[in-house]
Amino acid sequence: MKRILFVLIICFLSNSFVKAQHFNGGIIVGMSASQVSGDNLSGFDKAGIFGGVFANFQISEKSVVQMEIDYIEKGSKQNPKEKNNFYSYILKLNYVEIPLLYKYIFSDKLSFELGPYCAILIKDAFEEQNEVTVNRPFNKQDIGITVGIAYSITQNLKIDMRNSNTFFTFPVREHLSGAKKWYNQGQYNTVLTFSIQYQFKNKKE
Repeated sequence: MKRILFVLIICFLSNSFVKAQHFNGGIIVGMSASQVSGDNLSGFDKAGIFGGVFANFQISEKSVVQMEIDYIEKGSKQNPKEKNNFYSYILKLNYVEIPLLYKYIFSDKLSFELGPYCAILIKDAFEEQNEVTVNRPFNKQDIGITVGIAYSITQNLKIDMRNSNTFFTFPVREHLSGAKKWYNQGQYNTVLTFSIQYQFKNKKE
């Protein structure tokens, strides 16, 4: 039901963005690969869905400001292997995320992007050894920074790759021990996203 509602919101917002006089709008579809720093696991083994809508405004020949409303699945995963005694673990963290990005247009084909994001946790789930178990609570907000690069296939279609990290001052959860240092105050989301962005054609062009 939540996914159906999300699709309806995307359709509504996409239509609204396109009708805006000075903004361009579009949709994003892709996937995420994530890990949680500080959970004693490593590797971007947790795959998920990434998608949403965006509106952008070109402020100069080389500069664009873009705001998005995205759904993104984060978390971490331990695949059962012989070296870990076939221990299985999966943490699912689903967010609605709002990035605000500055995009620098390097050339007709290449652009770079950087900016903060704020995400709201809408669902979390934890499975250990294929059984749902009680998990320590996560903060409802994830605040961080995103950096990325985009390659234009056509004027309206781009391939985008990003890396996003939780700010070290805003951990998504405390360490189990409760230990804190100024540069390590808990656990953090680290996410790679790979997506296709389609910008609707402006009728005024």
